[in-house]
Amino acid sequence: MRDVTLPKIVAKQPRTSISEGGGLILLDQALEPVALDQGASAIFRYPAQPGSKPEPAFEEILTLIRLRKPSERFSITRLRVGDEKYLCRLYLLEPKQKFLKQPLLGLHLEPDLPANSDPVAAVAADYRLTDREQEALRGISLGFSNNELADRMKISPSTVKVFLRFIMIKMGVTTRSGITAKLFEYSGGSHLP
Repeated sequence: MRDVTLPKIVAKQPRTSISEGGGLILLDQALEPVALDQGASAIFRYPAQPGSKPEPAFEEILTLIRLRKPSERFSITRLRVGDEKYLCRLYLLEPKQKFLKQPLLGLHLEPDLPANSDPVAAVAADYRLTDREQEALRGISLGFSNNELADRMKISPSTVKVFLRFIMIKMGVTTRSGITAKLFEYSGGSHLP
């Protein structure tokens, strides 16, 4: 097995350990690890020191994969490793190049953040947005246009523009895409609500 370095998404706050950023493991059809990044290696302590076994959670997730029916899609599973909680997603990676003869399974682990880790709420708190500004910000995060926001908030499109301008001033950005970029930063690079 070889260690693979994969690109990392940079979150707003610095990470205190490698495992906090999640990890990726590539498994063959027999569910044997083919490659893993540093994050997965740190999470499961795999490969561990000679003679020691990987974290029991590694076997737990492999058991869950084995128990699913071939026709069943693997949904997101929550996993606890020590004090940390992770969301696990399984992907089938079909070979497109000649050097890969069979499909691989990609097991992606990401930190399972608390329910209160809503990026819109975090931005609203950090930048002291009013309730109505937060409502407009949530609409932006959902991709609503100014007119759609106006309909939902029961205000005129001109008032929506005023709210957006106040949000931009408070956040220190000059465009709607600047607002979206800040939200993306607060979400740790994952999708927005």
